[in-house]
Amino acid sequence: MAAADLCPGFNQTNLKMLEEQLLCDVIFEVGGERIGAHKFILASRNSTFRYKFLEAPNEIYFNLADKDPDIVWTFFRYLYTGVVEVNAVNANELFDIAEEYQAEDLIGMCISVLASSLTPESACIFMKYHKYAPCNVAENCIKFIVANSQVLYTDQLVALPQPCLQAVLASEGLALTEEEVFEIAMKWAEAQCKHQNLVVRGGNLKNVLGDAFFEIRFPIMNKDYFVDHVSNKGILTAEEEKKILLYMLQKKAGALNLPFKAYQRGNKPKLVLMRFQNEKLGWYCQGQKKDAICFLPSATITLHGIKIYGKCDQAGQLNASVVLQHNSHILTSVTAQLQTNPTESLYDVLFNQPVVLNDGVEYHIICTLDGGKTYFGNDGRETIHENGVEFKFKRSLLSANSTAVNQGQIPGLIYSL
Repeated sequence: MAAADLCPGFNQTNLKMLEEQLLCDVIFEVGGERIGAHKFILASRNSTFRYKFLEAPNEIYFNLADKDPDIVWTFFRYLYTGVVEVNAVNANELFDIAEEYQAEDLIGMCISVLASSLTPESACIFMKYHKYAPCNVAENCIKFIVANSQVLYTDQLVALPQPCLQAVLASEGLALTEEEVFEIAMKWAEAQCKHQNLVVRGGNLKNVLGDAFFEIRFPIMNKDYFVDHVSNKGILTAEEEKKILLYMLQKKAGALNLPFKAYQRGNKPKLVLMRFQNEKLGWYCQGQKKDAICFLPSATITLHGIKIYGKCDQAGQLNASVVLQHNSHILTSVTAQLQTNPTESLYDVLFNQPVVLNDGVEYHIICTLDGGKTYFGNDGRETIHENGVEFKFKRSLLSANSTAVNQGQIPGLIYSL
C-alpha cells in the first residue's frame, strides 16, 4: 500500500481493511452473503470471538445465517472502530447480536434506545444487563415492571438479577397481594437454585434471594395461607414463624421484633396537572372527531389517567374512548360511560393499569367523546413546572376536533412520581 493510501489513524486503517476486504483471514456466511474479516481484530476486541477462534484455530468459515448482513456489517464496524449509530430502526437486531457476543458497551447503547418503548418482556431482559445501561434506564425499567406487575408471572421473571428483584419487591407501588409477592419470589428463587445446581430447599431459597427475602411482608399475609404455604417451605426459622404468628394473632407491632415490614403496600399519591387557566361552554363532541394533545414530561412519571370536561348544557351520559400513544404504538386504551351534570365540569377517566412514561419522550392522548356540548378549557399553557417535573404541551397532528395547546378538551393529567 502506497504511503498516500494510508489512513490517518488505526481505527480508520482497520476500517478500510474491512470495507475493502483486504487480507481477510476469516469468512462469515451471512444470509447468502460472504463477509470477510480479520481474526486478530475481532479476537482483540471481543472475548466471544476470541474463544471461538482459539477453540477452532484452523477454521476459516463461520456461519451467521440467521443474521441480517447490514446488521453484521454494522456490528463489525463497531468492533473495528468503537463507533456505531444505534437508532430505532437497528436497535433490536443490534441488541440481539450484541447480547449473543456479549458486547457490553453496545448492549448498553441499544438498551438506551429501546427503553423509550418498553414492553413487559423487554423490561426484564434489559434488567439482566442493568449494569451496562445508564442509571435512569434501570430505574425506568423497575418502575415499568412495578406498574405492569403481570410481567412477574411470565418466564421473563427469571431474567431479573437479584438487586433488581429486590427493588421491585421493595416497591410501595407493587399492586400485588403479599401472598402473590411470596409466590413470585419463590418461583425466582427456585429457578436460581436450579441454575446454580443447588438443592431446592428452604435455606438455599433464602440465600439466593439475599436481602430481597426481607422485602416479603410475611406479617400481613392471610394467617391460613401462611400456615399452609409458607411454614412448609422451611425458609423461616422456628423463632421467626412463632413471632410472625404471634403478630398475626395480636396485631401488635411490639410482638414482631423482626426485619419484616408489617404494613400494607401503598401507592404513591396521585397528582393532577391542569393545563388550562379558564373554562368556557360549548365544545361540540359528537363522537366523530378526535380531540388529542401531545406532551413531554422531563422526568419519568406514572400516568394513571386523564381529566376530561363533562356536558355543559344538561345532565346526561358522556361516552369517552381514551388512547395513550407513542409514535404509532398504542400503550393503553380505555372506554368509559360518564354520567355528567352541568354543575360539575371535570371528570376522571382512569386506565385499567397505570403506564410508566419516560422523560423527554413525546406521548399523545387521543380522546373520542360522544355526548353533545361540553365545557372546554381556554388560555392553555405550553410549559408547566410542577412537583419538580416540566411538562411541555404541543399540538397533536392526531387532533381533528380542534383541541390544541391553547384551548380544547383533555384539561388534565392524573399521574404519580
